[in-house]
Amino acid sequence: ALVALRDSMAEIIRQKDQYRQDMESQRSILKEMFYKSKVQNIYMDYESVSREANGEYKLILFQIHYRNRDDENNTRYTFMLKELISLYVNQYFQETVVFQNEENLIACVVNASHTEEEIHAMILEVLTKLDSEKEIAFFTIAICEEKADITKIQLLYNRAILYIGRRLPLSDSQVIDGDIYKKSAEKYFITSDQTEAFLKAVRAKDTGKIRTALEGIYDHNVRKNVCCLYLGLLTEHLVTLCTKELFGKNPSVPGGNSQFGMISVREKIAKAVLPEDYVEIAHRQAVSLIGSMELMRTDGREDYIISFILAYVEKNYQAEIYLNLLAQELKLS
Repeated sequence: ALVALRDSMAEIIRQKDQYRQDMESQRSILKEMFYKSKVQNIYMDYESVSREANGEYKLILFQIHYRNRDDENNTRYTFMLKELISLYVNQYFQETVVFQNEENLIACVVNASHTEEEIHAMILEVLTKLDSEKEIAFFTIAICEEKADITKIQLLYNRAILYIGRRLPLSDSQVIDGDIYKKSAEKYFITSDQTEAFLKAVRAKDTGKIRTALEGIYDHNVRKNVCCLYLGLLTEHLVTLCTKELFGKNPSVPGGNSQFGMISVREKIAKAVLPEDYVEIAHRQAVSLIGSMELMRTDGREDYIISFILAYVEKNYQAEIYLNLLAQELKLS
């Protein structure tokens, strides 16, 4: 009887401990969802969690950059890295909530009790621990010095996104704060000679010389320490120059059209990290524009529009496609 009683008590204790773990796990998930909803500005009425969220917080945002962006395991790696970041950050900060937002962004909402110097020191230690994963990925870490209550956490997140845009196009991890944000170059650089060399190659439809011109332009900007945000704007500028050179003199041509379109270009720019990424985007777009021009000469304007739509639908059939989007891509009403 005593053995049976002992076993029963042990089972009760085990079940109670398991119940406590389950409740803590559910509570953690609830908190994660609550903070994520605040970042995304979605109303969720978690009253009990909201009461616990009183006070001021800071936000630290990790962006993951995979060295092999085509690896089918990257989604799995993101989940594991999120757990790893959560483990490391929780070793230094109390009352921390870590969650994934978007494809490769890991947000950490931390208690604001630490000084800026302490937070920087702790994040550098976290980054040192993450060096074990450097063969797979590197990171951009944005630290928002400002603190806010939970109702304004989205403002901190938006600021962190701006900070991440100021990373330099290097294949190593970087920590960006307000000081780096303020000191980074607020423009890109392109000389008249570089512009003319690029447009001359476009007029000649010489794709090799186009790439050479682009490599020179981006190398010039890298040496000027231009950040990724402005390299992206430079890419848009170059695509616009190419478009005007090829289509601008003929008002009957739907200027700016291509098999990809500027929307697709901006999507690619958002994922670019290194100088060669921007070179590849601008070069592919130039080649595509040249191909579009040749196709129009062969098929005529109406046939070209039909060909464009068919190619666009074939390439983007999994996405939502609507008339206004096609009109925007073709620059037509």
